[in-house]
Amino acid sequence: MKQTIYILFLSLVLFSCRVEDFPSATVGYLSLTGCKPLVNVQKQISARSIDTGMYIQILNASEGVILEYDPGSVPNKIALEPGSYQIKAFTGSYKEYMNWTNSDLGQPVYYLEQVFEIEYDKITYVDLKVPMINIAFSFDFPDELTDQFASIQLTAGYNGSREVTINEENIAYFMFKESESITYTLITKNTDGETFTQTSSAEVNAGTHYKVIYNFEAQTYLLSK
Repeated sequence: MKQTIYILFLSLVLFSCRVEDFPSATVGYLSLTGCKPLVNVQKQISARSIDTGMYIQILNASEGVILEYDPGSVPNKIALEPGSYQIKAFTGSYKEYMNWTNSDLGQPVYYLEQVFEIEYDKITYVDLKVPMINIAFSFDFPDELTDQFASIQLTAGYNGSREVTINEENIAYFMFKESESITYTLITKNTDGETFTQTSSAEVNAGTHYKVIYNFEAQTYLLSK
C-alpha cells in the first residue's frame, strides 16, 4: 500500500514539473525592422518614417484589429500567438482624405497592407516599404514668360470628387482611381487684360507627381512626371 501511494505521489510531482516547464500561452514575436515610405525618385514630394507619421495596425482573421500603435510608439518586439496576421501601415492623411474639399490641397497618402506569419518562440522580422497611393499635381511657369502675364492659375479635377485651383507655389493631391483621367485647365491673363484658357486631360498612375510645364518648341503646355 505504501509503495502504491509513493508511486502515485511521484507521478503527481513529475506531472506538476512538466506543466511548469511548458508555458500555458505560447507566443512568437513580431519585430518591425523598418517602416519607410516609397517616394517617387523623380519628384521628392514627401518623406515620412515610422517616427514622424506612420500608424500601425495588426489584424487577425477572427477578430479584426487586435493592436494599434500611434506614430513612434511601436515596441521593438510584439508578442503574438502563432498564426497568420495582417499588418497595416498608413499616414494620418489616410484617415483624413475623405473629408478633403475643393478648398483643400490635400497631402501625400501612404498606405500598405502586408501579411505575415508568427511561429512559436521565433521572431518574425518585417520591413515595410509603404507606397504613396494618391497622385500629386502642380504646374511650372517659365520665368521667361512671367513678366508677360498678370495672373496664372491652374484648376485640376479628378474622378469627379474634387476640383482644386492652385498657383505655382502649390501642389494638389488627389486619391487615385483606376481608369480615371485627370482634367486640368490653365488660365492665364496677360498684361493687356486678355485671357487665355487651355484644357487638357491625361491618364495618371498612383504614387506620381505630375507637373504641367510649358514646352517652348511646341509653344504649348504639356504634362510631365
